[in-house]
Amino acid sequence: MSEMPSTQPAWIHDLTTIAAIALPEAWADEFGTTVNGMWARPDGWTPAAVEAAHAKGRRILVSVPLIALTHQVYEDPNRRHLLDEVCRDVNGDPAEVEWYYWDAKPVWSLCIHSPVLRAYLVDTLREAIAAGVDVVNVDEINTSVGLMTNRPKGSGFCRLCLGGSAVIAAEARRRGVEPADNEARTWLREDHELYDAFAEEQQERAFCAAADLLDELRGIAREHGRMTAITANVAGLGAFVGHHGALWSAMWGELLDVIMLEAIYVVSRSQFEDPHAHKLLPRGKFAPLYRLGRAIGPRAPIWIAPQINVPRQLAGQKRQRYYELMFLEAYANLGRWGYNWWPGVDDAARREATAPEAIKGWTNFLRSHPDLYTGLRTENAVAVVYANSAVLAEPQTHYRYLGVAQALYEAGVQYDVIYTGDDRFAPAPLDAPALAAYRTLVVPGIDHLSPSQQAAIRAFEAGGGSVIGMDASCALGDLVDRFWTSYADDDREAVLRGLALDDATRVDVSAARVVATRYVTHDHRIAIHLLNYDYREVGDLVEPARGFKVRLPWAGRSSPSAALVSPAGIRELNTRAVDGQLEVKVPELRDHAVLVLTE
Repeated sequence: MSEMPSTQPAWIHDLTTIAAIALPEAWADEFGTTVNGMWARPDGWTPAAVEAAHAKGRRILVSVPLIALTHQVYEDPNRRHLLDEVCRDVNGDPAEVEWYYWDAKPVWSLCIHSPVLRAYLVDTLREAIAAGVDVVNVDEINTSVGLMTNRPKGSGFCRLCLGGSAVIAAEARRRGVEPADNEARTWLREDHELYDAFAEEQQERAFCAAADLLDELRGIAREHGRMTAITANVAGLGAFVGHHGALWSAMWGELLDVIMLEAIYVVSRSQFEDPHAHKLLPRGKFAPLYRLGRAIGPRAPIWIAPQINVPRQLAGQKRQRYYELMFLEAYANLGRWGYNWWPGVDDAARREATAPEAIKGWTNFLRSHPDLYTGLRTENAVAVVYANSAVLAEPQTHYRYLGVAQALYEAGVQYDVIYTGDDRFAPAPLDAPALAAYRTLVVPGIDHLSPSQQAAIRAFEAGGGSVIGMDASCALGDLVDRFWTSYADDDREAVLRGLALDDATRVDVSAARVVATRYVTHDHRIAIHLLNYDYREVGDLVEPARGFKVRLPWAGRSSPSAALVSPAGIRELNTRAVDGQLEVKVPELRDHAVLVLTE
């Protein structure tokens, strides 16, 4: 089992702007890019090159794929031996990674248990770590076992997977034989219970193997005296557990210095049949994922890029304003958005489609007002508990979390997320002092918590806290499911009535599509991030919100001063305190601004 990261570079909490695929250097300078490439190549870095990048205020990330063997690698005469490390499907044929739609030649699935593969990955990264790169991304951390299936081309049945299996060894003893690999595969095809036991075992084996690889990379960084952050692409952060299994859950985040992921906004498991499943704004918010990711492990800002199929789905459509709004959503939720992401096309097409010119103005604005985007804290009375144990037991729990988190977010309810593990891949503590900071806990999947998690929730209630639990058959859970599927305003209001949270938890905005998130700055001002989600697919535009009111609970002795801070400048606003509420009228919001209140 991997050690928890004990330290992380301080810069991870700084404001960073991140290109998903590396921009040409001149364009990176133009956009003010801080991390140029979430999937940048690891080769060629020298200490001098890293130092030159640091002098420009840039951080260096390098990436290697943990699963995929592409033709650019296996056609290299010095690397053809990696073809022998291709994993196998349940029929014994080579396993493929099929989502590399831009690659005209087969992309093979590699086995996490291969010492040859591991040596190749480590050696590929060693020189970059020694040179001082800032971040190493082990891409596709879910490993080839995360794609295990008994259908053709699925991974998880090669000689290393089978040979290291205690499940297969026990079955062989029961049968009194020493099976060849093909015979073991026949057992797995014919015996569904044996297959399920094998799959569960392989998930845990693969997790431990990948975690051990992360430890080795950290050891190399220590040898060279480097503060190299370790990240990985934890695609979906729980969304695909029902389809791909436990290795697609959120537990990887506990092993990383910063969480990185591709995200696609889906409402059901039908996304695998529907290539156009990604939902655009105002439906397709990633705010619940930013908050979940920030609650895991080191609690650093997480980096999200669109899932690889999203740019292709939107190809030929004018969506620059959409991508700009997704960028703003990230920073309003203390996250980071990976722009410039469309594999398989040229630089100009990628920039035109997914890196809006407006981002350049926003990066300048962010750098001009770092106190409004970093070092912020919340003072919320409500927390949503995300238990990985519940998601592993019932994958729909992940979508219930997303549904309730989005309903709260859209209603202006100010909430935090508390993450707890599963006691299978990682410990599952629920810290009593952390819980005690809240008055109300909302707990999706409360019937699937571990014994220690259940005890912590009972103790919270015994101390006077309120718990709103959702089990498999409760009416509130059904309402959340319906809201998540239908996205009707009436369903959202029904969810909120079922939660019965008081008005003191809300920052109310009279404009229907504007969401307010309240933070406290390091110098004790209140910073309310306003984000206008009134995106129109037709025309690719955001309809400005005009003449709306922001109301929030106010215990101050007098009305504070108020200023609306945006790229247009700083605009002083009037405030009015009445009956424990503060009211501020905002004349116009184009897309994003910060309402700053100072007593």
